[in-house]
Amino acid sequence: MKRTTMKKVVGLGAIVFAGMLLADRSHIKKIKVSTDGNYNEINVRTSRKRIYYRIGNGVIKSVKVKNGVATIEIPHASTNRTVQLSAHRDLDDSKQVIIPATNAL
Repeated sequence: MKRTTMKKVVGLGAIVFAGMLLADRSHIKKIKVSTDGNYNEINVRTSRKRIYYRIGNGVIKSVKVKNGVATIEIPHASTNRTVQLSAHRDLDDSKQVIIPATNAL
């Protein structure tokens, strides 16, 4: 191969490799939201030991991961709420879930 072609191939390979490393820094694989009794339950699949979350603009909290799944219970509310989920304490690269409002009985 010519020298310029080789440089292009190596450069392109480096860009692809860097893209793969940065593609999913959140470490969250799957999120499932379900309603159970008086709570909305969020199940988060991850390879990390702890998941951090914040409801709306509240305090950042955390839960331990057991068998690759973290479970967060959020009480029903009359308004929609946004929950940020991340494997990082500062909620860097967080994913957002909107919990729908629940009508009163």
